[in-house]
Amino acid sequence: MRPLLLSLSALLVISFTACGGKKNPKNNKSNDSTLVDSNANKPAPKVDPELDDLARLLGGLPTNQYYKDLADTGFYRKYKSSMDFEWNKLEKEMVTPILAWTKQNVNHTLKGNKTCFYPFSGADFLYANLFFPDADNYILIGLEPPGSVSDPSKMSKEELSNYLFSNDNAMGMSHDKGFYRTNSMRVDFSKKHLNGTVHNILFYVVRRGYKVTGIDYFDLDSATGKPNYTKAVYGEKNNKYGVKVKFTDDKGSDKAVYYFGYNIWNPMLKGENDPIFKFTDSFGGHYTFLKAASYLSQYSGYTLVHNYMLNTSSVIIQDDSGIPYSSLNNDAWKVELWGDFETVLPLFHNYNQPDLKKAYDDLKETKKLPFFIGYNVSIGKSNLQYCIRDWNKKPFLKPIRPEDMKVNGGGEEDSDMKVKKKTK
Repeated sequence: MRPLLLSLSALLVISFTACGGKKNPKNNKSNDSTLVDSNANKPAPKVDPELDDLARLLGGLPTNQYYKDLADTGFYRKYKSSMDFEWNKLEKEMVTPILAWTKQNVNHTLKGNKTCFYPFSGADFLYANLFFPDADNYILIGLEPPGSVSDPSKMSKEELSNYLFSNDNAMGMSHDKGFYRTNSMRVDFSKKHLNGTVHNILFYVVRRGYKVTGIDYFDLDSATGKPNYTKAVYGEKNNKYGVKVKFTDDKGSDKAVYYFGYNIWNPMLKGENDPIFKFTDSFGGHYTFLKAASYLSQYSGYTLVHNYMLNTSSVIIQDDSGIPYSSLNNDAWKVELWGDFETVLPLFHNYNQPDLKKAYDDLKETKKLPFFIGYNVSIGKSNLQYCIRDWNKKPFLKPIRPEDMKVNGGGEEDSDMKVKKKTK
């Protein structure tokens, strides 16, 4: 396993049905998620009061047991007011309309454990959860480190104030535009206490009404893909590239976010059997979400993850920055086009898709989105492709060439340099 050492662009969309069955979808054409035991049959997890209060502190919410002495401090009242304002705005503009759209337009008929696979996500648990609110597991992958949980009781008031407002600042682009920016994250998550994505994830977990039941750090066995867990301890540095944030809802469901600081560029993976693919397969099937993904799965250096998503996903919900339309416009996929697509931003001019534009132009009726999402939000344009897999058909997979497995392969500029120019 290799943790993220190179720069890439990192960084989901929609709730709906369940995952596959106990077999890998590649070998299970029915993809019957009813074969997987439901969380309803499991005992309700216990809330961890200290971790939950830490998350509530980050979320600008009243704590139940810990950190109550902070409620009357001037900086925390200011922080709470700022968080309430931002969240109320998000609820009005994104949370409520996305949940309503998903409920009305996405299939919810399958039952069982459900998993959302979200590569190039960064800390973006929010949008994965909005589009897949019924999922039990969320697998997020980005270049940024997961970080360590910090102990507020050991911080000075100045340190704590800086920690909280730095956490808020790290979410600024996402709250304003709907996506994280890779170059900003590289700086935002490199501070003493705000040292990774776990802090943003905790914020979104509690603001979505969940309660934290535990946090584990982990890495994967290089041969089997099985996670090796270590319980998170306040203030102790995490040297693993994964964090598991466990949480529950008001029904007592057992849920988790698995965040990987993991480079999924071809040269950094161990081929088609990379541990991260084995880990994802262990959930029995999944949906895939892609949003503001820097068009990386359209680049020759990402054929392994491109093919993996096409081979294993029951559903793909994405904007135009995800899997190219040429890989989805075939018998293996039923594709619904939502919103409007004209062109890409000048920054991404190499990834324009004339075939996708033609498909939108040929629509007899536009399926309008009641919210803005993706890179073109700045010009008032948004698009989504809602893709449902036909397991009786073979997907279109890209050939994996030897040159695409090399750092400078494919005759293109070095991937590390390439993604520095892109935003997420």
